[in-house]
Amino acid sequence: MSPSPYTEFNANAAWLMLSSMAYYLFALMRMVLPDSLSTVRAPTVRLRLYDVAALIVRHARQWTVKVNACHRKVMDEALDQIRGFPLLL
Repeated sequence: MSPSPYTEFNANAAWLMLSSMAYYLFALMRMVLPDSLSTVRAPTVRLRLYDVAALIVRHARQWTVKVNACHRKVMDEALDQIRGFPLLL
């Protein structure tokens, strides 16, 4: 965690709260990621899941996301893990 960028106490408190929420959200996300991504850092997850080139196509009133075959396996594993995660409501 980098040092807080502000000199005002309330701004530092808000920055600390947002930083800790981001940390715990990523820790929760690691629980539902496939084993190949459960131990990597946030930039690696971003590169492997979010920064993937895809084509969104609409055909016959349905939307389809087309991705490269090398990214398809990782994305399918992540979606399967997310679907299987029990919701605590």
